[in-house]
Amino acid sequence: IGDYVLAHAYMRRDGILDRVVPPNIPIPALAEVQMALQEAAAQVTGERGEQLKKRLRTGTVLTYDDRNWELRWAQERPLINLSRA
Repeated sequence: IGDYVLAHAYMRRDGILDRVVPPNIPIPALAEVQMALQEAAAQVTGERGEQLKKRLRTGTVLTYDDRNWELRWAQERPLINLSRA
């Protein structure tokens, strides 16, 4: 089994909810869901503590409607950096 990604927030560049929620506002994850996912990963792997933490990747997940956004990395990087704590 590979690593697990647990999103702490979602930054949207996909245009889906732009009229409801401004795209520059990250949508936070629910703590209860995060804890349930972490516990599920622990049950599946049989790992706990530091061993489990090595498998878990946390941070902000960024969604785009343009699959070529990486070609504009220099332009997009400042926005992505704003999503970090």
